[in-house]
Amino acid sequence: MPKGATNAITGWVSVTNGKDGDAVSIAIPELKKTVNTVLKNGKAEFSIKAKPELWSPTSPKTYEVVLKTATDEITD
Repeated sequence: MPKGATNAITGWVSVTNGKDGDAVSIAIPELKKTVNTVLKNGKAEFSIKAKPELWSPTSPKTYEVVLKTATDEITD
């Protein structure tokens, strides 16, 4: 996605002790979005088509994100 685009969420996650090919799930429950990807060189890249409400000083919107692997789960 081009920088500044607001119709997708893109990024990557790093998994300590992960191996290439390990499955990673990234979910944003409030947006009803989940993407499944795999590790490559310790990172899993992702892109989720969504139109989130953007954070601003006057409207500091945040979303819960759930990351899962076969052996661990973290919510932030």
